Amino acid sequence: MRMEILDARTLSEPDARAIGELLYLVWPKPEKPASFRAQQMLEMGQGYLGSDAQAPRSFVIREAN
Repeated sequence: MRMEILDARTLSEPDARAIGELLYLVWPKPEKPASFRAQQMLEMGQGYLGSDAQAPRSFVIREAN
């Protein structure tokens, strides 16, 4: 397994989708499907205007292929 730190400002759509699906599986809310969670991830990075040091990030652990 490897750990990655993904900067929300440069998050790819496939990564946002994978994070959204995981969030939905762990904390299911019918009014917030995986697609909604993925969009939240993308918008969080797009709307950030603060310092680089405090930019939103996601910590992701991936299984090796």
